[in-house]
Amino acid sequence: MDAVKTFLIELYKGLNLKYQTPNWPSIRMLGQSNAVKLTMIIPFVGYLILFNGHVVSLINSVFEMASISDEEVTSGSNLYFIYFGLTALGIATLMFQLFCPPLIKEYTSVRAYVESNLDFMTEHRLKSLCNHIDNTNNEKHFVIENARKFLDKELATKREGLRDVSIDVLQHFWNLSSWSKVGTRLSIVLLYVGGFILLTIPSIKMFTKVLSAFF
Repeated sequence: MDAVKTFLIELYKGLNLKYQTPNWPSIRMLGQSNAVKLTMIIPFVGYLILFNGHVVSLINSVFEMASISDEEVTSGSNLYFIYFGLTALGIATLMFQLFCPPLIKEYTSVRAYVESNLDFMTEHRLKSLCNHIDNTNNEKHFVIENARKFLDKELATKREGLRDVSIDVLQHFWNLSSWSKVGTRLSIVLLYVGGFILLTIPSIKMFTKVLSAFF
């Protein structure tokens, strides 16, 4: 078991998945989308909707108007593609809502985050943020070390430097939050990609049938 664990750790370091996987701000564009948020209900009620006789009948009526065979459009395989595609998007969005750091969901960019919090930074808040970063991150960083050196200075020499040090620490905290939970981020990205691929398959089939109806 130790050998397998060591192998997986070395493989993870070699692939550098932490920075190759899209970060939380990038995923936020999908995770915070109102349209994509609606897919969260699909795992619970999607089966009842997509496989409901009235819904299927409505789909048949629409495509019959375009002279397209209802069997080609509403075949069981197509409905399964749609159902599992929307389910994957719903699960990914739910995971984003549960695991994405709150500051990433609240602020649209690092600039917005820093500007909104900078005026409220005091020595006490700066120290608390440094302690929080140390407790949640195993690696030491020069930004935090510099901040602690700044906090150890005499009060008279700290007044002018508080703003600059606070900006560095706030940006560092944003970066740590943006690239945190690599396993969860990777799972969400794979679910989004898989979901859109599944939804694309029946869409391409339908598009092909529509074109063939006119040519």
